[in-house]
Amino acid sequence: MYHDLGSADKKQRVPPSIKASMNRTNTSCGICRWRWVLILLAGGLYSCGSTPTPAVNVDVIEPPDTSSTNDGSVTDSGSDSGPNTDAGNDSQSDAGNDSQSDAGIDSQSDTAEDSQSDTSSDTITEPDPGSDTAVPACGNGICEPEESSISCPADCGQDCGDGTCNGEESTTNCPADCGSLCGDGVCNGTETSEICSDDCGSEPVDCPLVEPPPPVSNNPLAETVQGNSHTTTVNGFTDDYITNADGSFKVGIRRDWGGTIIFFGFSGDGPGVNTTNVIDAHDTGREVQVAFYDQDKAMQGCAYNGSCQSSPGCPGQITFLGWNPVQGGNECNQGSGVEWVNATDGILSMETNPLFWNPDWQQESCVNEACNSPATSALPSDVLYTQRLRFVSSHVVEIDMTVTNLGGEEYYNYHEFPTLYASFGHEGTPNLSAILNSSGSPVDITGLDGNGFNYSDFTSPGGWATLQNETHSYGVGLYYENRLPNFRAYWKAGVFNNFRLMFPFLIPAYGSVRARAYLILGNFETVSGLANNLDNTIPPFGSLDSPAADAMLSGSSAEIKGWVLDNKDVENVEVLVDGEFLTTLNIDQSRPDACTLYPGYAMCDSNTVGFEGTISLQGLTPCAHILSIRATDTDGNARIIGRHRIYLGQ
Repeated sequence: MYHDLGSADKKQRVPPSIKASMNRTNTSCGICRWRWVLILLAGGLYSCGSTPTPAVNVDVIEPPDTSSTNDGSVTDSGSDSGPNTDAGNDSQSDAGNDSQSDAGIDSQSDTAEDSQSDTSSDTITEPDPGSDTAVPACGNGICEPEESSISCPADCGQDCGDGTCNGEESTTNCPADCGSLCGDGVCNGTETSEICSDDCGSEPVDCPLVEPPPPVSNNPLAETVQGNSHTTTVNGFTDDYITNADGSFKVGIRRDWGGTIIFFGFSGDGPGVNTTNVIDAHDTGREVQVAFYDQDKAMQGCAYNGSCQSSPGCPGQITFLGWNPVQGGNECNQGSGVEWVNATDGILSMETNPLFWNPDWQQESCVNEACNSPATSALPSDVLYTQRLRFVSSHVVEIDMTVTNLGGEEYYNYHEFPTLYASFGHEGTPNLSAILNSSGSPVDITGLDGNGFNYSDFTSPGGWATLQNETHSYGVGLYYENRLPNFRAYWKAGVFNNFRLMFPFLIPAYGSVRARAYLILGNFETVSGLANNLDNTIPPFGSLDSPAADAMLSGSSAEIKGWVLDNKDVENVEVLVDGEFLTTLNIDQSRPDACTLYPGYAMCDSNTVGFEGTISLQGLTPCAHILSIRATDTDGNARIIGRHRIYLGQ
């Protein structure tokens, strides 16, 4: 049965029990009757009075069967043939409701309604008010009390944050329930530009200005500018000098003789040499200087075809030496000269192209005639030698040496790198004829070579030796940084006093070799103390090869490569970023190139002087940073051996 709600085509079915309850209300309350209509529309049930009547359970209303019609309308067997209209339909007019007469409602016959028989599929069966089996219909557009966003998201929607990924929730619209996946193209939930730049992009970063760091010197002792310099021209020679910090001692080189060291002693009362000089400086072959040799081209007569190891050439005298560039000059007493000199306060640098000692060395026969002609008396060699002097303490001068091969042949032998000829009493200088090793033991000169010179091989475990006067109260020492222990001394009374390290190495084709030695001025105790101090305090040196300076790095990691050396051994290598420790690298990589460049160090016995590893870049801003390598040796000396500015990000 339909109950008229104000228009002929808008009907609402009312179950008989509800209608009966409606008819039992106070008929004098016309307003209350209309309230019944509104309550029916809202799905509630209250009496006209102020006390609410308990709600009545309603059986589920199944959707009408539309299979009997083609237009979707439902045909009722009752007297009304209009379309079935839901009370909640938005097309219902409030105005129509207001025009509905209370009397019209009351005049409706309960008997007629109860007797009406609805035989269509829309027939409503009155529910049992006490039934507990009523189930709300999910999908009817009403979120019933028993329904939720979990059991019926169609009616109740989706509740993002309830802990369950329901209905149409996804990582996009509800990452709190459904999670988020970096790389899905959406910046979800807790994703940020820092942890998921692929989805969230990169936040602008205010990068500080990072200046490129100063280059790290391969000279392990601290670079300090001290002392002063001056140049003299005396007796046809041009000499350059630098002093120590307080000006008490000085060291000098001679440009005419290839920049060889011709003076080391007290500064005295004026410029130039004086009688405190501990260096020989007698001719082009006797100073502190370098000289190079080759075992295949050792002597004239076999040097021309490199066969000297199998077929010796001319007699073993210095007149017939083979491939032998000498810094000072040649046997004709012609000096090598210099390519350039740079004399500044605290540092004295120069470069020379040494002459071959024997200008006839390439002859097949044992002739000795090149010195007789200016056209042949000065034969330049195929190497360049670069030298750098500086005081590293008041009594100690560092000699930094580099020889560069200009040709395509390689040369191997024992080299003078450098040799030390000390004063022998000439022109009032001291006679430093006493040769002592690092233990203070005198060297017994017993041998005699083919030139009539006395010689002796000796060991010096500290890597240094000294030439002293008879009372050991004044002299000069020479410490070799690589600490090789084998030496050779040459001596001839009233002629010269000399020793050199037995220093074997390869001069590679078109390559370079470097080394350092330290001149020390003083009596034996002073020389010994300063030499041992050097031995214990020289820190490591090396190279950071990768990444290169100003490298652009991307990704989460970077590869570090380099090498390290020390006069003794290295304990560890650390990586620093902006001065902060990051990680430690192992020193276990073969680097023969480093040991060719700096031969003779004990660490090079295995060639494993290289370090290599991968560092994490996580947490570093996409800006410029300073990457540093710090090495610590077994004496506890730590030093930055490489430092580069790098850039992170795109």
